[in-house]
Amino acid sequence: MDRPQRSSRIVLGLVLLAASAMLGCQSLASSNNGSPGVNNSALMASPVDFGKTVVGGTKTLSQTIHNGASTPVTISAAAVVEGTSFSVSGPQFPLTVPPGGDAGLSFSFTPRASGILTGKVSITSTVSSQNTYVLLSGLAVSPSQLRVNPSSISFGNLPIGQRVEQIVILTNSGNSDVVVSGATVTGNAFRLTGLSLPQVLGANQSTTFTAVFSPVSEGSFGALINVASKSPSSILSVPISGISSGGGSGGTNTGIPAEFFAMQMNSGTVTRQPWPASSFGGMRLWDSDTQWANINTSDGVYDWTILDKWLASSQAHNVDVLYTFGRIPAWASSNPSDPNCGEGAGTCDPPKDLNPDGSGSNQLWKNFVAALVAHNRASNTAHIKYWEVWNEPYHTRGWNGTIPQMIRMAQDARAIIKSADPSAMVFTPSFVVTGEGRLWLESYLGAGGGQYADGIAFHGYVQRPGHLVVEDFNNYVSLLKTTLANHGQQGKPLWDTEASWGYTRIAGFNDLDMQAAFVARFYLLHWSNGVDRFYWYQWNAKNTVGTLWKVDQYNPGGPGTVLKPGIAYGEIYNWMVGATMTSPCTASGSVWTCQLSRPHGYQAMAVWDASQTCSNGVCSTTPYTYDRAYIKYRDFAGNATALSHPTVPVGAKPILLENQ
Repeated sequence: MDRPQRSSRIVLGLVLLAASAMLGCQSLASSNNGSPGVNNSALMASPVDFGKTVVGGTKTLSQTIHNGASTPVTISAAAVVEGTSFSVSGPQFPLTVPPGGDAGLSFSFTPRASGILTGKVSITSTVSSQNTYVLLSGLAVSPSQLRVNPSSISFGNLPIGQRVEQIVILTNSGNSDVVVSGATVTGNAFRLTGLSLPQVLGANQSTTFTAVFSPVSEGSFGALINVASKSPSSILSVPISGISSGGGSGGTNTGIPAEFFAMQMNSGTVTRQPWPASSFGGMRLWDSDTQWANINTSDGVYDWTILDKWLASSQAHNVDVLYTFGRIPAWASSNPSDPNCGEGAGTCDPPKDLNPDGSGSNQLWKNFVAALVAHNRASNTAHIKYWEVWNEPYHTRGWNGTIPQMIRMAQDARAIIKSADPSAMVFTPSFVVTGEGRLWLESYLGAGGGQYADGIAFHGYVQRPGHLVVEDFNNYVSLLKTTLANHGQQGKPLWDTEASWGYTRIAGFNDLDMQAAFVARFYLLHWSNGVDRFYWYQWNAKNTVGTLWKVDQYNPGGPGTVLKPGIAYGEIYNWMVGATMTSPCTASGSVWTCQLSRPHGYQAMAVWDASQTCSNGVCSTTPYTYDRAYIKYRDFAGNATALSHPTVPVGAKPILLENQ
């Protein structure tokens, strides 16, 4: 989803000594090549991204020029030197800006043809012998031939657990064919059904789809339905909103989608091992032998073998695909012999044609992204729909570059991906939800990285040395949401693209029953906190990081062994998918409950006691007094037990109380 671009600043003044210490001498180098994030000893200029603009229309963005120096600065001129679709205007020059003062400039984008267009504005001032350049970019799209009715949707107030639908009509009002290539809506309160894609609409032809509002919690909900079309290429957006002020008595509900349950597997799954026995709706390609260094073996040379196996398996098992970028090839690395990278020498160091301030051609990265996107588009099997810009750049073993470099890579990747598939979703680089990851996110969003993301990718690991409490996740997500709100990113989908109990050695978390309890509680708490997807790491891990299944070493292609946490994964999938969580999970002391409902009056409650433990196959419990409306309960073995006493034993592993 594209969002209005926020005003940014062009900051004039001397670069502080502290910045020099952090970024190194290269950040002080003069530049006049027009790359983003241009820095010299006197001026810093931020790029201007206009986003999508219809051909023939005009979009204008205002920016503030701030003098951060201790002396007055006189700006003598500001002129477009590249890009006929751009213009700049402002106060009459020369303009003197006092120390600490501000002045404004306006940049306009008036495209005359569709495509990704770039330009450059030169700012001349007394603070440097060299001009400062502001890089301009925008995506020009042809006027849409599609018309939509209604043009906006308001569902009004609906009780939790109920569902309402609205038919939406798409009409081709032009004289030539239009290909409807994609339709997406964000947030777990809304769904789209009934549209087969891609679909060709002839002149004056129409098609319909259904927008569904099915709230799972109280609040006001708003989003955009984005309909992508080709020939000509355009994005048609329909505002959609709804309110839920409380619980209802049931009704038809689409419930928690299968895609909420997503999985990660290592490459053994497509080379010698069977597909996972558990059900899930999406998979993430990471630690899957499909990263940059695996595919782009030398400049211009690509090996698609393993990626194609993953895409074929995705189609065969009806799961969608999230691709995660990472691991720079040694031939493209700025420090190919760096021994401190976690995935091989040089794999964490930025491309050699990308400068610390974000300038440079960045062509090596763009070539790989373009090749990957083109190969994906031409796939005869499944297609990658979701893209994660980088894996865990908050630590130097995964990324030893700067924030401006990562933002530049996100900007370039997004432009390439969206030009091929406007309906694709691009996510932020991922970060752990604990302290160090959120600090990195603060810097990334503060520098403008959020404008290049349709969604937020985080890693929900909660373990610390000697400490692992799954319910800590609630506090971490609350802190994350505060960070996102501080930077205007609170409306974007939250995806946990990697998490589990982590390395068992960190917290001594080796008991299989406790691992099973962790799986179920973690998935319940993710949905309760408004997380739209959760990718478990990892089905067939060799290093005990979330391992759900163990391979038979003597028969790798055989069924192997689904471990207790793997069985729990399958059971919690059955408990949740298709159900509605009618209110967030809550705690009374150490006892947690999560309310679920289904059509035809079905009510259920998942309940566990976080103070209880398991050891060597024996789990402690405490008596829990339940509502007598419930008549039975289910456990992780799939057993259903009739309730005949006023209390039921509850332990670390959730049970599901049911009224039917």
